[in-house]
Amino acid sequence: MRVLELQHRFKTYMSHFQFEGEISWESYEDRRLRTHFKLFIKARKEGHRGAMEDVSIKARGGKVGKGVSGGEESLSSLLFALALLQNLQTTPGFIVLDEFDSALDEGRKVKVFDLYASELKRKLIILTPKSHEGTYLDRFPKAFVVQHDPTVPKSRVVGIVKKQ
Repeated sequence: MRVLELQHRFKTYMSHFQFEGEISWESYEDRRLRTHFKLFIKARKEGHRGAMEDVSIKARGGKVGKGVSGGEESLSSLLFALALLQNLQTTPGFIVLDEFDSALDEGRKVKVFDLYASELKRKLIILTPKSHEGTYLDRFPKAFVVQHDPTVPKSRVVGIVKKQ
């Protein structure tokens, strides 16, 4: 039942972005009788006649896709992660997104963020090099601006921005 719900959520989220999506998997047992799963996340632009492209293999194997760009591959992964988070039996108090927006265009970045915020209804911690952009910070009720020095390594909060 949970698998069907996961599949349904993923398809619904993908349709928000004019994509079709599908999740499938294979399982096998190793010599120690441990079950292993191979997960396949497939995507295709709505109305496209070609076969669904396996973006999970593309990401892991470095294959060049035919119909799905790198940004669209990232979008598929983010939407799968959101569907998976909705299906967990536990509800963490916050979600950390590390540079989730690095491969997305501006329109999709905002739409993905809004979808995460509305669906999860919990705190989001977003790590991004784009935090210096005022229009980006304006989307959040509260933002901590952190400066990181990789030579030390050390991080520190250099500012707090609160929406008025």
